[in-house]
Amino acid sequence: MGIDELKNTWKSAGESHRTSSELKLMTELKHNGRLKRIRRRLLIESMLVLAFLTLFYTGLDGADKPLWTIVTLILSGVVYIINRLSGYHTTQNIKPDTTVYQMSQDLIKQLERLSVSSGMSALFFGAAIILFMTIEIEFNTQKYTMLAGLIVSLFAFSFLSYNIWRKQISRLQQIIHQLSGDS
Repeated sequence: MGIDELKNTWKSAGESHRTSSELKLMTELKHNGRLKRIRRRLLIESMLVLAFLTLFYTGLDGADKPLWTIVTLILSGVVYIINRLSGYHTTQNIKPDTTVYQMSQDLIKQLERLSVSSGMSALFFGAAIILFMTIEIEFNTQKYTMLAGLIVSLFAFSFLSYNIWRKQISRLQQIIHQLSGDS
């Protein structure tokens, strides 16, 4: 290989096969404010659940609870954290190896799957907390009413979380549509 061939190879190595408008769209998508808020929320939720899991045994008399409820609570918390960290990874590492349109559609599909798995893991964790807190309570009518209120609240918060996810995904779709229309 001669010096001229080496120079030509060196010059062509840095060339991108994407247009500047595609690169701009990819950059704006990856650093979008909506995605940053989603990432921040996922990290904060993970840290709070981790803090709860490290403190529940001593702070909530975990030693007095049956072992299977403790295992259920820890397992549900770990599933919750793994789901959130997986979601963080999904929003952080957008795959640029396809067209911009395909990349944005893949991101939307991943976020839709994440919204469902996020809701399911939150329900599982919430149910485990309710189980852990109420396992040794002797129930009467008033306590059953309070338990029903907790369960209704759990489902209401899950529905609210699902709606928040839907709105964020919808707004992100609008932003992608606007960005792709501008380029």
